[in-house]
Amino acid sequence: MEPAFTVRQVAEQLKVHEQTIRRWARQGLGPPSVKVGAHGHYRFPRLEFEDWLRNERSRGETQC
Repeated sequence: MEPAFTVRQVAEQLKVHEQTIRRWARQGLGPPSVKVGAHGHYRFPRLEFEDWLRNERSRGETQC
């Protein structure tokens, strides 16, 4: 598996609660995620997360 961020790391970067990240992942919102392991922990592939974040930031700059 390629390098990936944990829920905690993504929450820290986006300055939101970890539960928010988990909810977004369950609902298919926010950054792209994958479930891993028997307990279904979410991971966020680094390159996909960075692309998503860059896109979100550029969208925010263009919205009025």
